[in-house]
Amino acid sequence: MQLQVKAQHETVPEAVQAYTEKRFAKLSRRLYEGTMVEVTFSYDDPQRGVHERKTLSLSDSTAQSWFMLVDAAAPRQYQYQITYYVGADGTPVEAPPVTTDRSKLVVPRYKAPT
Repeated sequence: MQLQVKAQHETVPEAVQAYTEKRFAKLSRRLYEGTMVEVTFSYDDPQRGVHERKTLSLSDSTAQSWFMLVDAAAPRQYQYQITYYVGADGTPVEAPPVTTDRSKLVVPRYKAPT
């Protein structure tokens, strides 16, 4: 699986890259061969002036993860949105955004509407 961590207006620290690789290790079992998935993470803490947005591009079985350090008193909730690229033409299908405070995220397989 190839990993691409994107950051708007900043560089991605090596620690973020390493953690990203660790956290997405189990994703390979949930992807079909040739599936492309993007997961966009958003974290906002207006009180501390922190606004982070990262997108991971997942396409094979390589382990992946993402993390960021936050103040002990900072909010733990973040939002993520999954985009699946399906079919021979890679049509994008976006899942609705989800807000959570979970420390692990397992990306579910794409299920075509019935």
